[in-house]
Order: sequence, then C-alpha cells, then structure tokens
Amino acid sequence: MGIEIGMPRPIRRAMAFGLRLAPIAQRRACVKVVSLVAPRIAARLASVLEVHGSPWPSSFAALPLRPDAVAVWGYLRSEIGLGTAARGALEALRLTGRAAAGMDVPLPDRANVDYPVDAPSFRPGTNLAFINPPEILTGEAFFPHRALRGTRRIAHWAWELSHLPRAWLPAVDRFDELWAGSNFVAQAIAETTARKVEILPYVVSERELTPRAMARAAALGLPDEAFVFLCAFDFASHPARKNPTGAIRAFVDAFPATDPDGPWLIVKSHGAATTDIAAARIMEACGGHPRVRAIHSVLSRREMALLQDACDCIVSLHHSEGFGLNIAECMLAGKAAIATGYSGNMDFMDAANSYPVGYKLVDVRDAEYPHHQGQVWAEPDRDEAVELMRHVASRREEAQGRGAAARATILARFTAAAVARDWTRLLG
Repeated sequence: MGIEIGMPRPIRRAMAFGLRLAPIAQRRACVKVVSLVAPRIAARLASVLEVHGSPWPSSFAALPLRPDAVAVWGYLRSEIGLGTAARGALEALRLTGRAAAGMDVPLPDRANVDYPVDAPSFRPGTNLAFINPPEILTGEAFFPHRALRGTRRIAHWAWELSHLPRAWLPAVDRFDELWAGSNFVAQAIAETTARKVEILPYVVSERELTPRAMARAAALGLPDEAFVFLCAFDFASHPARKNPTGAIRAFVDAFPATDPDGPWLIVKSHGAATTDIAAARIMEACGGHPRVRAIHSVLSRREMALLQDACDCIVSLHHSEGFGLNIAECMLAGKAAIATGYSGNMDFMDAANSYPVGYKLVDVRDAEYPHHQGQVWAEPDRDEAVELMRHVASRREEAQGRGAAARATILARFTAAAVARDWTRLLG
C-alpha cells in the first residue's frame, strides 16, 4: 500500500484501513504531523492517500480542455485562511471578464461556508492552486496535477517565516509557476527555490461599514466615548507567532487598571487552544485588568465586521505574518493600526497610514512553529508599543486621520477590483 516497508504488516494494514475511513482533513493533519518527524515515512504515506478519497473523478482527465479558461483551486467552502484567499482570488478573477471556474477542494469537517460551486465540465487551460505543499504531496486528492499536464499550473502558497521549509521543495516541480500573496512570502519562496515568484495579493473584501457607535452598542455594549483596541487571533494559527500576550501586556503596561475611564482592549480568539499552557499564558497576561475583555467564539462574518467597526485601533504585535488579513480588514474599515513593522503586513503599512512598531530579529525556538530550524522572526519593541498605544488613545483625531489614509491604501491596492488588475498583468 506504500506505507513504510519497515513496519510490521499488521500495522501497515491497520494504517491503510484507517486512512480509508478518515475524513480528508484528518488525513491532511496526519501528513503534516508525520512530515515534521519523518519525511521518508510521510512520502510513503502520501502514496496511500493518493488512492483514497480523491474528490476528482477518474473521468476528469477526459474532460475537454478549454485553453482560455482560468480556474482557482482551493477550500472554497471552508473558513480557513486559504479558503478565504481562494474565494477572494476568484472574485477578482471574475472581474477580468475571463472565463473563470472555482474548483472546490472538500474539507468535510471544515465546510462551513455557503459558497456555490459547479461540478467541473472542462479542464481549464490555467490553474491556480491555493493548496500548500503538504497537501500537494499527497498526490491527486487535493490537486489533480497529472490530469492537468499540458496546462499552466500555478501554485499560490501561504507561509509565515523567512525561509520556505525544505520539506516543501518536492512540490515545486509539480507547478510551472510560483505565486505568493506578499513580498515577504515571495522572497521566502524565491530564496529557497531559486525560482522567480510573482505576487498576486490577497483580496481584502469591501463591505458596508456600520457607524462606530451603532456597532459598539451591538457588539460590545460599551460607551461611544471609550477608546477601544482590538487584538484578534486564531489558536490554530500558532499563538506563539501571533503573540497576543505581547499586545495584552503592552496594554496592561500602558493603561492603569485603576482608571475607570481608560481605554479598553478586546481580545478576540477562536479555535481550540493548542495547549493548556497557551491559554493560561494569555489569561495570565490579562492580569485581571478590568478593561480587558476576552471573546472566545467563532463569529459570523457579519459579527466580526461589527466587532471591527466597534473598535478604534487594531493591535498586532505578531512575530511574523504571511500577509496580515485581519490588520488589512480593519484598515479598510478606516481604523488605526499598531502592528509589528515586519513581514507581510508591510506591503500595506507605513508611517503615513499606520503605526509600525520597531523590532529586532530573533531565532524561532523549538515548538514555537513548524520547521523552525534556521528561521528568524521579529521580537517587537514592547516599550515602543506601549507608547504608541498611549499616543493613539490620547490623539484620537490623528489616529482617525491615519485610519482614513489606511482605508485609501487598501482601496487602491487590495480590493477585488485592484487585484483584478494584477490578474490581468500576470495572465498576459
């Protein structure tokens, strides 16, 4: 069955049988875990996944080729970041007027987005995959690269550190081109692969804004005169990288708990804590501060939009971001942004439209992030972050001006209409 030859036959058979029954997302997680500890076993395991559960029928390769058509492949019905990215790219692609198709890669236990997808009736001449190498290397289950030979196959990968993992390199040869969503990710891929990498930015979706006072009353029940900071993260995105404790500690240092009229910090999280220690550290950082409110819940897009509209300033003292979509969404809503001045968010942040925080580069430590060996990321200057938080809270008119400049930046470069122009340039 392709599982490690050195394993006893009963174990090999049990693993193969279990994989037949496991949902695709569980197989995907299994490959990720195994790839961290035993690349050779992971490669064998991938060959098992290839023959089970592929959503692409055997007749797919026999479908007629449509050279002018462009398809976006990804988790179109899932709320995960790559799903959001794929939907945004497809939205922008359709604005170009080209024949466009969405190819949904099913994640049965994460299919919680109502998104219309038609069954494929042709093989597109150009295919852009928002699917990372651990899944690509499972074979045909996530992307039918063999059936798409002779077409233009493009990978659009998400990564958050300074160098692409060596374990991802075997996936490079399955694509004709490599694209990325930010200059930071493009540089990480290019330095590791020696391939040219084009940039197709992530789409920051436009939406109707709710007046702050109305949004605040609906989402938080706080008075309009209060200044509200927002820190948002997903436990599944590695709390060590997102560094919410850094933002919380900076807020606690900046604003005494004894001031009943001082600013508020809303800490929005979702996803299961990877460890009890991670959750405990976040609670410890809050230190019982009366104006730090934690919201741990999966919100609808409408609910999250209300929360963003209710705040005055987004705070992200991350160590590294592939792009920083939450920051960009708040900037599109006209909010001030205080964020580490490093990585993908610097494609849209500068001193004129936001408040970048200084940093120093430090080594990524064991257990902080997968493939940490030889990687560095930013340690934001906490004292500077404290001063910036005090600054924006006391100079609201200036902060609102930066927020207006931030909105103009995102509208000009990262909406679907703007990214449609990038599509046109890249497709030729």
